[in-house]
Amino acid sequence: MGDKLGMVKAAVVQATPCFLDREAAVQKTVELIGEAGELGAEVVVFPEGFIPAHPIWFHFHAATSQVGLQMAAELFRNAVVIGGPDTDRLAEAAQRAGVWAVVGVCEKLAGTTGTMWNSAVHFSPDGAIAAVHRKLTPTVGERLVHAGGGGEGLEIPRANFGGISSLICAENSNPLLVFSAAAQYAVLHAALWPNHFSPTQPRMRDVMLNASRAIAYQGGCYVLNSAGTLDGQTIDRIVRDDADRQWLIEEGNVGGSCIVAPNGDILAGPAGSEETILTADLDLDELVGKRAIHDYAGHYNRADVLSLVVHQPLQPILQAPWLVDPVLDDAVAGDEQTA
Repeated sequence: MGDKLGMVKAAVVQATPCFLDREAAVQKTVELIGEAGELGAEVVVFPEGFIPAHPIWFHFHAATSQVGLQMAAELFRNAVVIGGPDTDRLAEAAQRAGVWAVVGVCEKLAGTTGTMWNSAVHFSPDGAIAAVHRKLTPTVGERLVHAGGGGEGLEIPRANFGGISSLICAENSNPLLVFSAAAQYAVLHAALWPNHFSPTQPRMRDVMLNASRAIAYQGGCYVLNSAGTLDGQTIDRIVRDDADRQWLIEEGNVGGSCIVAPNGDILAGPAGSEETILTADLDLDELVGKRAIHDYAGHYNRADVLSLVVHQPLQPILQAPWLVDPVLDDAVAGDEQTA
């Protein structure tokens, strides 16, 4: 018989965020995690910046406009602190549902008034935060509100069936980041996407399919594409005029969530612009045959010629004796007790 990896049921959520309303967004996410669990999903993926929103208004409003600045301030006030009561609620929801949940959040640094990241938080079925991936380089308007992440967020968590990687939006087209997931033998890849791209860019649905098929083929994994969508109330808040509104309601510019197999087949979706939860049963044993031909983390690569190095995290901008490192502090206390 040999080793068998078995089946995993996966879900991707496509939904409208409770725009710039953290409490309502967390509640909606908790409910959707529960719905995915009731559908039998073992893994569920949410869109980029689902809590409390992605800064999509910068596609239409200038950075220093009154509207742009007001929404940027609202984004910070409603952002999530990792390890705070909001992530506690999400972790409890994942535990109740018995699922791995990958949730896109706008994460802020506790106790500050301006530092935020565009993050994907992995919650395990035992109610723990298993990983936090912060988008390494914010894209265009995101740079006005988001800081860049570090290499520590590239380590992928391990479920009982294998690794679950995550990348955010354009990171899914970044060759080095895609390889970092493939090199860790991810079996499932969570690709988090916003509600829409800019009107000057290719259609998001087309980009999602191109990028995810490449990831699936190169990494020998299943790709779970989760995109946001919009309701009329949110559209009214972010647009400048009727031309913006018309573009947002045109088919293909919003949504498009789907699940892609390692051979490039679409197993679920693509969704339109509606709210939905897509599911698919994934045969993980299919991945073994794919890697037997092209194992880019092993026999089909040459580490003596080419390799990827993930560097240590960047040093903080301020280092001082009064800034306590809890890990270091515990280690020192242990040494003192031993002595």
